Amino acid sequence: MIMREFNEIEKEILRKLVNARKQYNIREVCLATILNEHLDAMAVEWKLEDKHEVTIYCKKEDNPQQQLGYLLDYLCLFKYLEENGLILIHRLKHITEERALYNHKLYYKKGGIYYCKNHGTMNIFDKELIVMSYDKSYTLQLNSDLAEMLEHYVCALIHPTAKLEEYVNQGFKTTQQLQHDCAIHTAWIGIGVSIILGLLGLWCN
Repeated sequence: MIMREFNEIEKEILRKLVNARKQYNIREVCLATILNEHLDAMAVEWKLEDKHEVTIYCKKEDNPQQQLGYLLDYLCLFKYLEENGLILIHRLKHITEERALYNHKLYYKKGGIYYCKNHGTMNIFDKELIVMSYDKSYTLQLNSDLAEMLEHYVCALIHPTAKLEEYVNQGFKTTQQLQHDCAIHTAWIGIGVSIILGLLGLWCN
């Protein structure tokens, strides 16, 4: 199998998945956890009723279109891993009707608006007021089958297969790639030995 190249962030995700499997750490093999760690967006919501709709909520300093690009990168990564037998997906049932992805440690939702918990607060008359929330001008909404991908991967546990574990443990190289590298290394040694023997023959003459 010829594996595509993975960037450093993707490699770190694959390492975490393999290590989490060894330690039976269920939280770390949940895609929602991975996305919450890597996305800067405050929240991502999706709907499957009527039209498939995805909404990305961002802070002012974040670019919604850039966050969409990151989201697509991660979802495409896991689609590639699943299609090539490197992970198995175990779907989870929704506990609530809410289809939303956000870091509950950093944000909370109230009245349809997302707020930061520990950032942008001030005290007025001994009452703490949250002064930072998403602004409608910093949202991106689109109708797309991306909603189906979110439903499939976010609401799931990811099980790394033995194939992925072997690939990571071999320095992100398949067995075929290692054999190829070994063959090239052996060939270069043979060429080097031939050159040395040739030079020795000339010197002896």
